[in-house]
Amino acid sequence: MAKKCYFGCIEGENTGIAVVAEDLKQAKKFLWHVLSQDYGGEDYIDMRVRMMRNARIQDLPVGHVFMSEEELQDGVERGAYGYLEEGGICKRCGKSGYVEHINEPPYAVCMECPTVAPPSSGNTDGGDC
Repeated sequence: MAKKCYFGCIEGENTGIAVVAEDLKQAKKFLWHVLSQDYGGEDYIDMRVRMMRNARIQDLPVGHVFMSEEELQDGVERGAYGYLEEGGICKRCGKSGYVEHINEPPYAVCMECPTVAPPSSGNTDGGDC
């Protein structure tokens, strides 16, 4: 089976955890273990899980959970998370704070940087200089 990235959160909350899994059932199992610890190991939690279709996770092992500060930044760059409210580093200007995922390199930028990189040379027609 192909690996996929899934994002799970407790119903009613806008923050959650991303995990690499082979299918939705496996993702729910991984996420339940992580999310239930935050809620005192409850037997039942109302969790919402969705697949992050464009996440680039093929080099990560099944069961990888994006949790540490470095992994959260990596998760934004890979498309596992849409944004980080704090603690992210803009790959264009280096500022720390809010960053969001974009679908082309450098993948994680702050609100002050343009989402499309300016051409590196003065040539805007896409041809050779």
